[in-house]
This record gives sequence, structure tokens and C-alpha cells, in this order.
Amino acid sequence: MKLITTVVFCVLVSYSYAIHNGQVVQPNSIPYQVLLLVKRGDKTSKCGGSLVKPDRVLTAAHCLKDRDSVEVIVGAHKIHDRREKTRQSQTVEPSNLFPHPTWAPGKGHDVGIVKLPEPFELNEYVDTIKLPYGLDDESFNGEIAKIAGWGEIDDNPRDHVGPLRAVENPIISNHDCRKHHVKIDSGNLCLSEKGGRRTCSGDSGGPLVVRFNGEIIQVGLTSKGDSHGCDTVAPSIFTRVTSYLDNFIDKHLSE
Repeated sequence: MKLITTVVFCVLVSYSYAIHNGQVVQPNSIPYQVLLLVKRGDKTSKCGGSLVKPDRVLTAAHCLKDRDSVEVIVGAHKIHDRREKTRQSQTVEPSNLFPHPTWAPGKGHDVGIVKLPEPFELNEYVDTIKLPYGLDDESFNGEIAKIAGWGEIDDNPRDHVGPLRAVENPIISNHDCRKHHVKIDSGNLCLSEKGGRRTCSGDSGGPLVVRFNGEIIQVGLTSKGDSHGCDTVAPSIFTRVTSYLDNFIDKHLSE
């Protein structure tokens, strides 16, 4: 099963992370990027995600667990600029939010799927991302990867409402990542913190993509960062997409 090229990013309170030392991207240059406005009670938080089918979004489980609703926005550049003519949005109820059934804080399996009421219209501003089918044996170590998001840009607490930002850094081995993060397993991959470029609060669920064999594919999604904050010299941690393609993602893409 193969999909068109598209990705998304997620940002959530106290368990999500944003782009630190990133650069503002050209508007709509990442057409698979998804913004999730996640509601629980009277609070709204942000997550990222990727559009993997016109009616499916890939994101982090912690962005979806026990939420009242999620507004899914594609084609956006600035978070709160609803005048953007390129954006499309839909609201999704809890019955169509599918966090991994065994996800729990600190236990891994941080992956989830959002099923949209209607397919988004694909165009030059909104498109899907390709997933890493047939690449289960690839570690992607050393590959230059890109992550984008609308998360915080530093540790000063505030709601970042600016444009989409992105960074590029090499993927490092899990062995090297464990020097900073003890709880890393085969279901994770890590991005170097070189140049202070990393995720920060609000980037959760967003796609980590590489150019591999001439194609842009999503190999990870933002899961967590260092508990000491965005300025910490430590790698960013991602859920490894190939670990969940057959046993979770494909199931929810085909339903």
C-alpha cells in the first residue's frame, strides 16, 4: 500500500515539544503539515501531525488520549490567521481519535491516528506524505532529517502564534541517544541536537522526514524532548514509524 506525499506535526501541553533554533519556512512549502487544536474541558492545546491519506492524520498518542475534540487544520502557515485562503479545517469527535491502545506516559507506543469526517481536498497547498513501506530494516542513522512545527521557540512560557518553523539535523543511533535518554527502545529514533536545533513544547506528533532514494518519506513523529527544557543539550526523541506500520497504522488507514 503506497500513499502520496504529506506529513503533520503536533503540539500539546506538558508532554509536547516545539521547534527551537528553527527557521521560518516558506508558506505552504510543507503541504503535509497538520496543525491540531486539541480540546479538553475549557483548555485548548496544540499538536502537530501529518496527512497520510486525504481523510487520515498520523500524530502522537498523547495528543489524542482522553480529549473532547480535535480541530484539524491543513494548508496553514500562521496558527491563528484564519484569513489564510489556503487553509482547510474539520472538527473531529473522540470516537474518531485512535491513540495506540497500550500507550501510557513513559511506556512508549506514542502513535495515533485521526479519522476525518470528510477527505481534505488535495492541491498545491495540501498533500499527503509517503510512509516508509519496505524499509523496516533501515535505521536511517546519519540521514539528514527535517522536523517542523508551531511549538514554542524557547523555554519562556507563552503561546507561540507565529509562522511554521523547521530545522534539519542528522538522525543519530539509539546507542548514542541512550547517553542522554535512558528510556529509548527500538520503537524510537533520535535527532541530533547539533546547533541547538531541536523540538520544544508544542511540536508533538509532527512528522520527521528524510529524502531517501530520491523520495521524501516520513520516518518518525515527535514524541518527547528533555524534561529540563528546550535549551537542554540533548537529542529530540521520535516514534519510529516503521515499528508501527503493519501492526497499528495500516489497520487504521484501511478501516
